Amino acid sequence: MIRAPATSPETPKVVIGTAFDGNIHSLGGNFGYDGTLNRTVAVSTAAIQQALDVIWPAPALSAELKGGTKRR
Repeated sequence: MIRAPATSPETPKVVIGTAFDGNIHSLGGNFGYDGTLNRTVAVSTAAIQQALDVIWPAPALSAELKGGTKRR
C-alpha cells in the first residue's frame, strides 16, 4: 500500500491530499509513467478535514491537524 503526500504541480510544497493506493502498474511509476495504465487513488485534505469535523466528530484530532494544540 502506498501512502504519500499528493501535491499540486503549481504549488509543489503544498500538500493537497494523500495518495494511498494504486494499481500494479503504478509501482513502476518512479521509473516510467504510462498514462494509459498507471492509476492511483487519492483523497484531498479538505475532504479528510470535513469528515473529521462533521461525519466522524474528532475535535482534538481536527484541531491538531489545523495546527492547534496537541493533546498528550
